[in-house]
Amino acid sequence: MRTRRLVSSLTAALAVLVLVEAPSASDLTITTTFSFRDNRTANPVGVAAGDLDVLGAVSVTPSGAGTSVTATQGGSTLNLTFVPSTFFPNNYAASTAFNAGLAGPWSINATDASGTLSAPTPSIASPQLLPFVTNIQILGGGLTPTITWTLPNFTGFDPDRILVRVWDLDRNVVGSVKDIIFDSTALSTATTSFVIPSGLLQGGRRYAFDIMIDDRETPPTGGPAFTENRSETFSAVYTAVPEPGSLALLATGLGALLILRQRSRRR
Repeated sequence: MRTRRLVSSLTAALAVLVLVEAPSASDLTITTTFSFRDNRTANPVGVAAGDLDVLGAVSVTPSGAGTSVTATQGGSTLNLTFVPSTFFPNNYAASTAFNAGLAGPWSINATDASGTLSAPTPSIASPQLLPFVTNIQILGGGLTPTITWTLPNFTGFDPDRILVRVWDLDRNVVGSVKDIIFDSTALSTATTSFVIPSGLLQGGRRYAFDIMIDDRETPPTGGPAFTENRSETFSAVYTAVPEPGSLALLATGLGALLILRQRSRRR
């Protein structure tokens, strides 16, 4: 009897130990770290402007409450902010004034109840202050406007691609920072226009368009290329309106409803 009681007690104790054991740190994941020199114009989207080092991770999971993320290099530490945009739902990022003395790799450190996981960012081996595009214009109106711009003089620079980003100004994701809802595929560095795809903009909402010039680097040891230098030029605020065809259909539908209502009253 005593032996059975002892075995039962030991089994119960082991069960309690299993229940209270902390989960493994492998619950955390850090995907696609970044650190690049970013030259940004003043903008309506709530992000800092100027000559910056922008760093973080495209995805840290689990994200949100219960997870904190920092970046460290030497004696410098930055707290990263969770910026869960539509296009980057698990993104953590920070920006600081560019400092050539901190162009080496940062350590991105994610911590939750399971422990801490760290991953390095790429170095900014050849930092450059990329120039801006100029003369951004929004043509055509409606929900699929054409964005045009004038390219800068690329003498002394070697950019690899242009991207167009769309920000929804009617949705804040954290503080005053607005929602990123679209990034284009890579465009050639000779590109001077882009048509916003259908199904993206909604009538009555406000948007800003961000023309990005990217200088990319491939790691010496191989692997995917990463952004090393970038410039970002923001458009003015654009309010989307329904296409004329949509307005006509809406008017037709309302007219039909009014006629039916009048007929029903006569009866």
